[in-house]
Amino acid sequence: MRGHEAIEEAPNGMPFAAPKSSLVWTSAATGGRYTMVRTIPRREWTRALDGFTQRNAGRRTSLEVDAPGIGTRSQERDFQLQGVVYDPKDERIEIMLGGFEGVGPHLTHTLGDIEAVDLVTDSTGRDTTLRIAQRSGQTLLRIEP
Repeated sequence: MRGHEAIEEAPNGMPFAAPKSSLVWTSAATGGRYTMVRTIPRREWTRALDGFTQRNAGRRTSLEVDAPGIGTRSQERDFQLQGVVYDPKDERIEIMLGGFEGVGPHLTHTLGDIEAVDLVTDSTGRDTTLRIAQRSGQTLLRIEP
């Protein structure tokens, strides 16, 4: 497949960041289906995150932060996605989670020092993970099935 790199299995059975779009077989995690990892160019972050929000608003999520020295920490589980936005002036991404119309707990996670944004989709084209790589770690926003 032109423009794609086929890989037998992702490290630890999980999707991973790649410098370009990659076709990743994750047999254990997806029952033999593939996932697509696409690194989004910086100039497309605003539009891509707006589209991600439109496709996934209201879906249940889990948010994990992986940072040197503390390891991987779950920040939330089962909150609804309200939105993900990029502010090009401040070069920050905000992830907004919680109930709609001010009902229930809310969480806004702000990220700076961003180096890359990767979008993982399953074999049907449905978004599964948004990975935001920073100078000192990464944040994974997983969209629950």
